[in-house]
Amino acid sequence: MKNRIKQINSESGEFIGYTLEIKEEQDSLIQVVSFPGNKIKTQINNLNTIYSNIAPDYWGAWSIVNKLSEEAQIFPFIKSSDIEQYKLAGMDYKDYWLNQIRRSIELSQIKIIPNGTWQMLYSESSKGDWKYQNNIVGQTELKGQQQLNEVFKSENPIYSDFEIDNVPIAIKKTPFKESGRVKFWRKKVKEGTLPPIVLLHLSQLSNAIIIDGHSRLKASILENVPPKLIILYPTIEQEIKPDQKQANKRAEALLKQYGTNPNLKIEQMNQLLISFYDDRPWLVRRTTAKFNKDENQWNHEVKALIDELKLSDEIEKIENEINEETGYNNVHGDHVC
Repeated sequence: MKNRIKQINSESGEFIGYTLEIKEEQDSLIQVVSFPGNKIKTQINNLNTIYSNIAPDYWGAWSIVNKLSEEAQIFPFIKSSDIEQYKLAGMDYKDYWLNQIRRSIELSQIKIIPNGTWQMLYSESSKGDWKYQNNIVGQTELKGQQQLNEVFKSENPIYSDFEIDNVPIAIKKTPFKESGRVKFWRKKVKEGTLPPIVLLHLSQLSNAIIIDGHSRLKASILENVPPKLIILYPTIEQEIKPDQKQANKRAEALLKQYGTNPNLKIEQMNQLLISFYDDRPWLVRRTTAKFNKDENQWNHEVKALIDELKLSDEIEKIENEINEETGYNNVHGDHVC
């Protein structure tokens, strides 16, 4: 294994996650394939799981999910013995589960996520209102997951609006309220020992998919207690070249202001001067995808799934709404319904 791991701390020095550099020869469990016409297919464990179509001018995307069974294993299952180990460890909740999830990815015999640089960040609803704090990745602010309690309200199709916070996508069938797993996790919610839900961000959809914790999320919703999250963000470095002349002008103006404003602190000045000349690369969200030039393959597969799930009317309704907002006559040129 050639993976590299680095701890991430907030500006205040608080441990908030890890940077994972994945470099392995084998294919990963999760693969994203892009097609012409802004069409995306997400494959999980060699199954065509999510088909997505991005609207013109990137207003949003509709997705159809070919749901996996509750027993399908994407991520190493968290067992009752893992909960007991957490209790015995005497560690902070965040520290323990960030380390545990990282080790699950690192030690898994199956490669879970594709090669590249990933930021694995912890998030929680601090006010208990199902609104989660945003995460800062490098110099880029990422949207938080704001509507996790609505995940199971809409099965198919799912619309992701790129301008607002989205409802994460469940890739497994909705767990039954009376299932043994949900009952077990409801007890852990009440105990305060429920492990976090694991999400993976897909930049093409400006949204996340749940890769572990469907039953835990169902238990949390039933108990109305927002769960903790661990979110995997794919990132790349984007080079930044500041305009030197502009930076010099701003620095000169700042020095003049310092001469007339004694309330301006040296520390503030230093931070501003550094920002003027800062050439550190920005970390940008971007999910790598394989390219398939056969758009007809996507259309054929999607039409078959739409017919199987009887979603033609729902897709047409979404497309009509997008057409009204954007003024485009057709979302993707070749209507697949």
